Formats: sequence, structure tokens, C-alpha cells
Amino acid sequence: MKSVRRAGFLALVPFALFAPGAQAQTYGSIGFGAAKPVSDLGDLYNTGYTVRGQVGFSLVFLDAHIQTGWTNFPVASKGSDLDNLNIYHAGAGARLGLGFIWVGANGAYFFGDGDQGIGWFPELGLKFWKVEGVVDFRIDGDEKWGAARVGLRF
Repeated sequence: MKSVRRAGFLALVPFALFAPGAQAQTYGSIGFGAAKPVSDLGDLYNTGYTVRGQVGFSLVFLDAHIQTGWTNFPVASKGSDLDNLNIYHAGAGARLGLGFIWVGANGAYFFGDGDQGIGWFPELGLKFWKVEGVVDFRIDGDEKWGAARVGLRF
């Protein structure tokens, strides 16, 4: 049994010595989807839409990116003196990929209408070829929402 293990190990040594090294791959992506306000924000606004763009690099299981986005929530009642809520963000994040699925976290500066400042949103996603589906949730501040979007990675 020892000789089989030793022979297997010795057979793999040339692959380890001559295999090409992993290199970072740069990418861009654009995504569009729905955003649902929750808590007090959900009392004032209806489900809206969100657009995100990312530029990043990936290396085997890890991905780091910068991103920007826009989320719009329409007013819930037509007779209200409120305007639609437009929230913009710019931030950075990282993902840990396990095959076609990943988990990640993003930090961003939010501005536009509503609360301004730094916020956090974890994400979960699936990737098939160049198409990705992402679900994320803003977890801090008074204005919380969840979003689901589909994107194209190039």
C-alpha cells in the first residue's frame, strides 16, 4: 500500500512542477433587477428596480471588485407629497466562489435621496457561463432593502 501511495505521489510531482500558475482574470459585469424595501421604508415605497456595474479580478476561488449602482423606489401612495426615492452607491467587495455558487460581502458609500453614509450588504449568487444571478440585502441604517438581479459578465 505504501508503494502505491508513493508511486501516486511521484506521478503527480511533474504536474505540480510544470503546471501553469493561476493568474488573475479581470472582468466587468452589468446587472438589472428588482429591489424590495422592508421595514419602515416598505411602508412608504413600493418595489422598485436596481442597476449595478462592477469591475474586478478573480483568482481561482476569490474575487475582488469595485462597483457602482442605482436603486429606485416608487412612492407607495399616489396622493403622497413624497417623491420617488433614488439611492446611489459606490463601493468595493469580495466574493468566495465554490464552483457555480458564491457568497460575498460589499461595503459602499450611499448617497442621493435618503440616508447618506457607509453601508454593508452581503450577497449570494449563481453563475452559469456569462450570466449571473445575485441576491443581496442592505443590513444597516434605517433604509433596508433586498434585491435580486440578473447580470451579464464580460
